[in-house]
Amino acid sequence: MLMGALAQGRTLDAGITGTEIRFQFKFRDDLWSKKLFPGDEVKGSLTESVLIGDRLVPARSVVVGHVALPPGTKQRNHHSARHSLYIQFDRIVTPDGTTYDIKGAAIRQLSLVTAEHTLRELTVNDDGEIIKVQDHGMYQVPDWDTYIPKSWVDVKSKLDIHVCSGDKLTVSAQVLNVTSSSLSVAGKLLPGGGHK
Repeated sequence: MLMGALAQGRTLDAGITGTEIRFQFKFRDDLWSKKLFPGDEVKGSLTESVLIGDRLVPARSVVVGHVALPPGTKQRNHHSARHSLYIQFDRIVTPDGTTYDIKGAAIRQLSLVTAEHTLRELTVNDDGEIIKVQDHGMYQVPDWDTYIPKSWVDVKSKLDIHVCSGDKLTVSAQVLNVTSSSLSVAGKLLPGGGHK
C-alpha cells in the first residue's frame, strides 16, 4: 500500500533562481509586426535541451513570451512600431508540466539561413529588437559552384517585420521561479496492505 499525500503546484526552486541561461527559440507561428500589440502572446519551442541548475530541460519544451516595448521605451506611435518587433520571454513549460518563470529577450545577432535558392536574414539589435527579416533571392556564380544573394545589401527599410514559423532566435534569460503543475505522489510503501 502507498501512504502519502498529493502535491500540486509545488515550488521546485533548488537554488536555481537567478540562474542565467541562453537558449535557441523557434517560432511556432508566422507573426507580422503591424498586426501585433504590446501584450500579445508569442509561442514557440526550445530547439535543443538546456541545462538549468542540475535540471535538463528537454528540447521542444514550450516557450511563451509576449510582445513588449524595448526597455527604456515609454511609448511608440503605430508607424515606428511596425519597423521592429520586441519580445519578452516569460516562461518555459516542459512536457511534464514543470514551469520555469524567466525574464529574457533576444540577444544581438545576425542569422543567415539558406534554403534552395533563398537566403533568409534575421537581424536583432543591441536592445533585443528584431529589426530586419528579409529573404534574398540567390543566383549561381559561374565557375564557383556556389550561390550568393542577388542584393546582399539592401538599404530600404521594410514597413513590417514578418517572422515565419520555424525562424529561430538566440535568447538570454534569467530564471525567476520554478513550479510543477503536475500531480505527484509523495509517500512510502508500507508492508502488509493496511491503511495508515
